[in-house]
Amino acid sequence: MIKLVIFDYDRVIVDSFSNVFLVYQTICKNLNKKCPEKIEDF
Repeated sequence: MIKLVIFDYDRVIVDSFSNVFLVYQTICKNLNKKCPEKIEDF
């Protein structure tokens, strides 16, 4: 039974920005859309 779910969007607990960027790149590729190639441009 799940008692708690934590969403950490401000990166206090975990810095997941690189993972979000990889997911974004994958989605763009699958949809044939342009996206930034470097994480700094994201």
